[in-house]
Amino acid sequence: EHARAARQAYTAAGVPAQRTRVITGAAVDVLPRMNDASYDLVHVDADKAGYPDYVEHAIRLLRPGGLLAMDNMLWHDKVADPASRDETTVLLRDLGKQIRDDERLVSALLPVGDGLLTAVKR
Repeated sequence: EHARAARQAYTAAGVPAQRTRVITGAAVDVLPRMNDASYDLVHVDADKAGYPDYVEHAIRLLRPGGLLAMDNMLWHDKVADPASRDETTVLLRDLGKQIRDDERLVSALLPVGDGLLTAVKR
């Protein structure tokens, strides 16, 4: 259902079908089989425990100048609150710092929705 909606959105936006690729399946199974440095955009919005692995795959998959976009990086406003120490909040807080400090990326955290972290691969 989500894949169909994504294809419809691309079509409605006038993006040719050959310029997009909507892939379904479990990320843990699909990502390792994808080609290095072949993508302009990787969007991560999945199980939070898997985010660190997905980021490493995303960096591998992106071309130089490609964009990593990660949803939920403010996690209900908890990430900015040092008193919030539940497992998911700590994971996302640490991951945000890791991405910020990663020499392969130039990142920005946008306070829209539940937090959108964007990073451009150098």
